[in-house]
Amino acid sequence: NDLTGPIPSTIGELVSLEDLRLGTNNFTGTIPPEISQLEVLSTAYLEYNALTGPIPWQVYNLKELDELHLYENYLTGSLPYQLGELRDLEIMYLDNNEFTGTIPATIGDCDDLTELFLHSNELVGTIPAQIIHLQDLTHLRLDDNQLNGPLPDHMDRLFKLERMYLNHNKFSGPVPESLGTMKYLEMVRLHENHFSGQVPAEVCSLKDDHNLKELQADCGGTSPQIVCECCTECFE
Repeated sequence: NDLTGPIPSTIGELVSLEDLRLGTNNFTGTIPPEISQLEVLSTAYLEYNALTGPIPWQVYNLKELDELHLYENYLTGSLPYQLGELRDLEIMYLDNNEFTGTIPATIGDCDDLTELFLHSNELVGTIPAQIIHLQDLTHLRLDDNQLNGPLPDHMDRLFKLERMYLNHNKFSGPVPESLGTMKYLEMVRLHENHFSGQVPAEVCSLKDDHNLKELQADCGGTSPQIVCECCTECFE
């Protein structure tokens, strides 16, 4: 489609709407707060538009929401603590926007999440420890932000995780041995960070014994930042 202009506030009158699909258009302006009147809404597709401004706080009143697709817009502001109110959410795609600030600890309350995409924003700070409560998570993308610090303890509790992209941030410290217990991991990207030490043998064993097909780290050059004997690709 090629719909343009703002999303009308009268959208709030469609109170029986369960599936909202306005993606891949040229909508501009902000997300109307009247969207919160769609109390039975389960999926919201607003991706690939030119929407601006913060996510209105009223969106977090959509208790039936299962999927939220806001990627590839120009949305700004921080991710507020009310994000944790979306407890039925299974898919959250907020990537490729201009969000700033930290990842709220209340993300751990969204414990039905299977896919969390926050990449290609301007997020800072550490990964909140509460992320380990997302035990149904299969895809985690935090790449291309400005996140820092070590990885949280007990990341291995995300035991269903298949893809973990942490590249192009400022993470530091060792790669935890406990990642080696995450037997469903298929792709792990750690490059363009400040990890140090050696990728543990326990992690390398996932290539031989389980599903790991791609492992990338800063293990290239004459003075590699991290030693990795099993990486599929090394970056300098």
